[in-house]
Amino acid sequence: MQDTTTLAQQISAVAPAAVRNVNLSTDPKHMTYTDAVELLKGEGFPELQWGDDLEAPHEGRLTELMGPMFVTHYPADIKFFNMRNNDDDPRVVNSSDLLLPLAGESAGSAEREFDAGKLRYKLETSSMLEGLIRQGMKLSDFDWYLDFHKENEVKLHSGASLGMARVAQFILGQTDIRDCVPFLINRKNVI
Repeated sequence: MQDTTTLAQQISAVAPAAVRNVNLSTDPKHMTYTDAVELLKGEGFPELQWGDDLEAPHEGRLTELMGPMFVTHYPADIKFFNMRNNDDDPRVVNSSDLLLPLAGESAGSAEREFDAGKLRYKLETSSMLEGLIRQGMKLSDFDWYLDFHKENEVKLHSGASLGMARVAQFILGQTDIRDCVPFLINRKNVI
């Protein structure tokens, strides 16, 4: 596996000047969601409240100030129901999002809840479920997932995702993500 210095040199060879100035050889910054909200309040977002989702302008300002960075420990109410709550502060989940300049949130990860009872409760009380029900789904659509956790010994585990188009947006130094994907996917061409 190559080290980050070699990877940074390879990216620098093809990346635009704006991205070349980002130092990928050092460890990225880390900040909790709570600290990010407090920082943003003093950086042009005085209306931002704890519990609000960070949107593109917020993420953009954070990366202007910090460069590539991780924001951790988001409020449980704004994250997917299966993310595990923090033992010390149950208001937040054990999660982390990678924010990249120009692209914003480009990767996400979180511990997953493994206790069947907690998982069912989190789903039943989530705003996500309310939205899915409005779209025609029902709680029973999750039975297979909930039953698996009830019938099996599921251990602590984590999951992660990577937004390839957003990473490409960062590497290519593009402000519009549509310029970074070879085939646009939207409702018109998928359905």
